[in-house]
Amino acid sequence: MADTFTTSTTSTADTGGPVGDWFAVPAWQDEPAPAPVPVGRCLAFTGDGLAARLTDRLRSSGAGLVAVVPGPAYGIDAAGRYTVRPGERADVEKLLADLAVSGGMPSRVVLAWPLLGEPAGLDVAAAWQAQQLGLFAALALAQALGSSQLLEPVHLDVITAGTEDLDGTGLSRPEHATLAGIVRVLPLEMPDLSVRQLDLDPAEGDAAIEACLAELTRAAAGGAGDQVVLRGGRRLRRDYRAVSVPAPADPADGLRRGGVYVITGGLGGIGLAMAEDLARRAGAKLVLFGRTGAGSGPDASVRRIEAAGGEVLVLTADVTDEADLARVRQAARHRFGRIDGILHAAGVAGGGTVAVQERAAIERVLAPKLAGTLALARVFGADDLDIVVFFGSTTAVAAQPGQLDACAAHAFCDAVARSGHGFRGRVLAIDWGGWLDTGMAVAGAAPDRPVGHPLLDRRHSDGSLSGALAPATHWVLDQHRVGGVPMLPATAHLELMHRAVLELTSPPAPDAAVELRDVSFVRPFAVPPDAGAPGVRVTLTPAATGWDVRVFGPAGLHASATADWVRPGPPPRHDLGAIQARCAPAPPAPKLAADEELLIVGPDWPVATQIRVDAEEQTARIELADPPPGDYWLHPALLDRAVGFPQLDGAGWLPVGYGSLLARAPLPGMVHGHVRYTSRGDELISADVTVTDADGVELVAVTDLLLRRVPVAPSAWASWAQTATSPTGEEGIRPAAGLDAFARLLATDLGPQVVATPESLPGLLAQVRAASRVPGAGPVPPPEDLEQRLLDGQYVAPRTELEGALAAVWSRVLGVGQIGVTDDFFELGGDSLLGVQLAAAIRAEVGVKVPMRTLFDLPSIERLAVRIEQLQGFLSSADPGATPAGSTSTSDSVADEPIPRLARP
Repeated sequence: MADTFTTSTTSTADTGGPVGDWFAVPAWQDEPAPAPVPVGRCLAFTGDGLAARLTDRLRSSGAGLVAVVPGPAYGIDAAGRYTVRPGERADVEKLLADLAVSGGMPSRVVLAWPLLGEPAGLDVAAAWQAQQLGLFAALALAQALGSSQLLEPVHLDVITAGTEDLDGTGLSRPEHATLAGIVRVLPLEMPDLSVRQLDLDPAEGDAAIEACLAELTRAAAGGAGDQVVLRGGRRLRRDYRAVSVPAPADPADGLRRGGVYVITGGLGGIGLAMAEDLARRAGAKLVLFGRTGAGSGPDASVRRIEAAGGEVLVLTADVTDEADLARVRQAARHRFGRIDGILHAAGVAGGGTVAVQERAAIERVLAPKLAGTLALARVFGADDLDIVVFFGSTTAVAAQPGQLDACAAHAFCDAVARSGHGFRGRVLAIDWGGWLDTGMAVAGAAPDRPVGHPLLDRRHSDGSLSGALAPATHWVLDQHRVGGVPMLPATAHLELMHRAVLELTSPPAPDAAVELRDVSFVRPFAVPPDAGAPGVRVTLTPAATGWDVRVFGPAGLHASATADWVRPGPPPRHDLGAIQARCAPAPPAPKLAADEELLIVGPDWPVATQIRVDAEEQTARIELADPPPGDYWLHPALLDRAVGFPQLDGAGWLPVGYGSLLARAPLPGMVHGHVRYTSRGDELISADVTVTDADGVELVAVTDLLLRRVPVAPSAWASWAQTATSPTGEEGIRPAAGLDAFARLLATDLGPQVVATPESLPGLLAQVRAASRVPGAGPVPPPEDLEQRLLDGQYVAPRTELEGALAAVWSRVLGVGQIGVTDDFFELGGDSLLGVQLAAAIRAEVGVKVPMRTLFDLPSIERLAVRIEQLQGFLSSADPGATPAGSTSTSDSVADEPIPRLARP
């Protein structure tokens, strides 16, 4: 049973629950051993020492072993083993290609390279080198497997030694704790690849090898975060137990009155909030530094800290640079005479799916946490400090898709805290939930320069853009309400994506234009009342063609697309008169009662006039009352009306995605919208849309706009939107509540690692684990009794090889054991996010990129197989390099001519 401390009375109005109940600490549970399974043919990344002893025992136990060792180049050594450069994806791809013609890819992979070498200790260079054999080796393997179009699921066992501690001892290799990024994220993004981490105690020698060998012959769950720690004949899994923490009797408990505290990232939102709180509670003397400098004098934030009773020294320094840190230490001691504590809040925002993550981008995110933490220990480790605090994130314990880099970085700091490496005094790692208002998730990345955009205000050194959005400050939220709740329109996501391309890349030719393809709206960006100003972040990562662009917000990933520069040629001029002549004046829209209106827009939203309709098309004039405010290209409200004015029957329809959007020119204050329906069903509508100026010159061209009927009443939407700002439906952390939680943690020693979040941690962990669709994890129950479905004639088994392959993919992604070819994707629990995963899995399985619109339009295996056969026929007869994915249209017409693509600068 969890240890419990007395909980003080705390207001819940701002926190979603008493602050005292926010906390959880790591715990370990013994688990019985699962049933044995044959290892069979196995690809083993091995070497010398423990790794060699393990793979030798694996071979002698009967496994068919294909051995791979680190080498200076790809090849085969004198012992007949493959050699691969650690962390080099190209070498792994060559390896997989050779395996494909010499027995095929084994379904089991053992990565034992993290056992190689000596512990890095405080050696920054050694810690980076360890990533070659650990995190980056696993990343290269995952990316190579993901691009190899696997015919069967693959299970990966990652073997480490000394990355975990059970009783406060034995954690000797925190550098390999970064592998948590692979173990916790990969199963969420690549449904054909399951992962398990086995951590040994290197001091146990042969006993550790035998325990690991036994575990390799047991069935693995392989889901997100699947980790087994082997110690003394026990097999244990990490869990977390809740604890309650009282408010301190004295606000300065855990602090030294007048103490001197160095805060890295001290000029960011979270650093400044902490500094002001320490000044108020203990009259602290603060040394604040960051890479971007402090300007010519104290700003308003520094003056507030001083007004609260603190003294402030502001410096410019890079936390990863030991020489910079030595200067900070010297300046702090010269000014204040001593140093009592360090708050390490510096960080760089990350993001990006495993398939396209680049090593350099991951290194940027890792640097302040890995190199910065070790550099702090090397410079300040000899000082008698009262406290060292690492500011982390729940990403370290319950990562979401797209968070490999952040998970790895925060997990490293957690491991250093548990190991006690390098510091005197108490060391504490806090895995915080998302902070509101201060923009912790956004402000963690050091801003490179400001961005003059209504929705984005910072460009960061990691190549992302960010901003903080609130109804009080952003009319595009305040005046667009669904079920009464402010919600960012889908067109605002398009503007964010488009702006990211303009800001982060350069047009390779004067007549180039940005095209967004395969746009998917994963989950709405809702901001319930009093939710503060949640951060929005847009990332751009290189893809096979163009870039993958993602919009992250309070609920994780909100929208995704592929973007590229294209050369579309001169804009066509459309005959507006002819279009209007084909249509008749629209009848008045149905009048709904106020409580029946799903979407309510404000007075600054443009109106649609001159609406004319026909069975196949509609047209309207869209005009803003005032010139477009702000530096918009795709003005969200104007584009929202231009693509969403159709008279549909008064029902609510929300966008699912766009096949493509070609942005030729910025939208002026008045445009004409022309909608051409490609299909109209009771639940799904698809259309192509053209937006022109007053003379009919094309400005924006949309193909395959996909809309789904809203099946619920506005009141239900309002209830749902109240829980749409985080993955578990809880609010984030308001600064006042976060500072309260921090004060409690300083005054009560719960151990070296604590999770602090108003969210339900068990619920968050359960949600993440459920999201990993794990192949080979045991039979999954069918949607209903298979025998009864057969008797009722409701189950139709796959009849062709393609239908069988699709059924297997659907089963893995949806987590449903028996899928018939006539079963409906949505009735089986499919949604937009699973649709993205399904499209990627189908592409890997059959080599054809299926547009998101097709998945929604043809939601059964039977119908989808016919469409894929059509696409395969097109591919086999097309010119080299021509694919449906390269065309401007992702509709069912496969004969569309592709727009010429331009090489990236």
